[in-house]
Amino acid sequence: MENPRANMNHWATPVYHDGFLYGVYGQGFLRLACVDAATGQQMWRQSGVGYGSILKINNLLEVLTEDGDLVLVEPWPDAYWEIGRFTTVDGPCWNNPAISQGRLYVRSQTEAAAYDVAPTVVPRTPLKLEPNLTSLDNKFQLVIRTQDSSPIDTVRALRIQRLTTPDISMAPGFWSPAASGLILVDGKLRFEEALTESTGRRYFRVVER
Repeated sequence: MENPRANMNHWATPVYHDGFLYGVYGQGFLRLACVDAATGQQMWRQSGVGYGSILKINNLLEVLTEDGDLVLVEPWPDAYWEIGRFTTVDGPCWNNPAISQGRLYVRSQTEAAAYDVAPTVVPRTPLKLEPNLTSLDNKFQLVIRTQDSSPIDTVRALRIQRLTTPDISMAPGFWSPAASGLILVDGKLRFEEALTESTGRRYFRVVER
């Protein structure tokens, strides 16, 4: 590593995922950052964490900020991708959170709390992608529907993400999240884009969080 001070880990132990280290780095002004474990290069950094801490649970990052916010982050090296957050306790929080038996435990200097975070198992009909190229107006359309044609509701639609890559041989973890652009119409999610001469080849997949 050419400049070890650039990635000084002052407070919390980083976590490792697919060749990258995610942790809280710096001195004085701390930021959440993604660091290439092989080269030490910072891929991205995000402020607002303070003297926070980080866990990896089911291939997702759970970041507890100094102010007591629990932030769920997708571990992408391309960019910071926040999935959601909520306030757990009043800060300052200088302790690592813990998870046991489906419960999340957090503590600050004045409060402690436990939250039930066990997943609710709800059977879902698998999704299906239907691409379509309309020659009349030269538009590319992508329709996401269920395999049994049951409607997708608003709650489920919020969990569905469209990923894209120009190289289908890329590992799934390196596919990029596409800009939302998905519209729920008649129980199906639709994406439409005008094609031009500069439009390159792309591949799509759908994930449900």
